Amino acid sequence: MRTALGILVAYVCAMILSLPVTPMVVDGLKARGSLEVVVALLFLGAGACATYVLLVRLKIRRFRYYLMLLGILVALGVIVALVKTHQERVHFLEYGLLAILAGGVFPDPRRAFAFAALLGILDEAIQFLLPMRYFDPRDIAFNAVAAAFGTGVLMLTRRFAPEFHKG
Repeated sequence: MRTALGILVAYVCAMILSLPVTPMVVDGLKARGSLEVVVALLFLGAGACATYVLLVRLKIRRFRYYLMLLGILVALGVIVALVKTHQERVHFLEYGLLAILAGGVFPDPRRAFAFAALLGILDEAIQFLLPMRYFDPRDIAFNAVAAAFGTGVLMLTRRFAPEFHKG
């Protein structure tokens, strides 16, 4: 639990501290024509991490886990296809992962979701105060949807792969 809390705190700090510099990074990637590649690599990395944890680190060999992994990867692929902007795609990973990490601290998935959704509100409130960022209530809703997806993944793994959450 202590390690999970440390990871969660570090992740939240990184999210908040990146707010002022993100526009410059995005503009630089756009100028070089590499923003799409970086976003695609983030999603491929998320899929590779899920695959690694399931198949290598946990040495899971049950068919239902393969199905669960396939379902999560297909859902990520559908999201990439349906979501219009790169910012929303990255936010989907960001807040989905936040909810999953919060699940390591909060035993109740509803609390993990609430934590991630509330941080999405805080994120937008901070952006309101920053001169190079802007407040968008749609982002609050999208962050909450992403947190709900992450919470769904958390609940699936707790139900069908409880060994993910031991220790």
